[in-house]
Amino acid sequence: MSYNCIRNKAAGAPLSALSVAVVLTCTALTASAGRGAAQGERRASLELSPVVRIAAADHELSTVAKVIRGRDGTIWISQPQDGNIIHFAANARRLGVVGRKGEGPGEFQAVGGMQDTDRGLVVFDPMLRRVTTFAASGRVAATRALTRPAALPPAAFVVAGDAKQAVYIHYPTPPSTATQGAGKFRSVPVFLASLGGESLSTLVVSDGRFCSLQVQRGNGVVGAGIPYCHADRWGVSSNLKYHAIATPTPVASGSTGFELLVVSSRGDTVTRSRHLLGPSPIPGRVRDSVIDALPARSREPGLAAEMIRGGLIPHTYPPVTEVAVSDDGDVWVTTRSGPTGSKGALVVLRGGRELGYTPLPRTSWVRWVGQSEGLIVEEDADGLQDVVLYRARARK
Repeated sequence: MSYNCIRNKAAGAPLSALSVAVVLTCTALTASAGRGAAQGERRASLELSPVVRIAAADHELSTVAKVIRGRDGTIWISQPQDGNIIHFAANARRLGVVGRKGEGPGEFQAVGGMQDTDRGLVVFDPMLRRVTTFAASGRVAATRALTRPAALPPAAFVVAGDAKQAVYIHYPTPPSTATQGAGKFRSVPVFLASLGGESLSTLVVSDGRFCSLQVQRGNGVVGAGIPYCHADRWGVSSNLKYHAIATPTPVASGSTGFELLVVSSRGDTVTRSRHLLGPSPIPGRVRDSVIDALPARSREPGLAAEMIRGGLIPHTYPPVTEVAVSDDGDVWVTTRSGPTGSKGALVVLRGGRELGYTPLPRTSWVRWVGQSEGLIVEEDADGLQDVVLYRARARK
């Protein structure tokens, strides 16, 4: 497994601070490259202590999407159903609402990212392709349009942005058969561009698996996802300074693990490390029932048959489900392991050293992290979602 960490000027792009040529190669990971706990070693356990809970029932929260925490402790929560952003003081006191659903000044179609900066709250909207900065009073201070660089691959799409830059990812077209590469590795480039599209550079190219098949049907395509596929996961810090990719790796005897790469927006490699998670087999009866039901549930039975015939459905749970990156380059990786696919978070510090592991409820999602604290969305049986700030510390 290898990563190519590249920072080069796209053909035809003018020189700028973003397009200075810096070439880095991330070679295959070794035990000396910030390794995590090796097989047989005891992994440190973390205990999560709740600091602040923002309860959905108390504040009439709908489904929670993006969540960040400012340097002064302010917590910002985006509400896609309502199209606005609610902010709370460090003690969970509600402060107010920013924006609303729409396309006018200060309105959103989708919140793709938020930053709490000295200039105010910066909000990226990938649907409207613009970045809006709100002053402390909530008024619109500035709006900048996102311009797509001409040199980008046509299928690349924007995933993050702020007042100066935007991040794009290009996933290759999925194959239609196992022999064409389904279940195998493919190159996934991540691009960094100026917000106005004047400059473009390739930040990193990672190897990840195809996790779907698709075929042409008429004027469109029909696709089908591979159950339990060991997909690579990508995350970016709220300040857009750090980008993390966790790539699942096969381990002997049904164990799972992942390789973690963190690069800075300058192209520097911050972390390269390997982490083992132990055995995580999918029970045979569970896997068999999924395979039996696949053709009937698929919009394209032929693709389902190809998955089965090509042996594309893994025997182990996907080890990584989410990656959250702090503004300092530390990473919380949400993992699944054990015979029941139990959920937890492995905290990996900048450089690759593991701080420790903590279990998580199945219906929870890590949305923002610092080194030893995280904002986690927790959903109850009624679908209500609370936002909880937890502090992580070594279990005694």
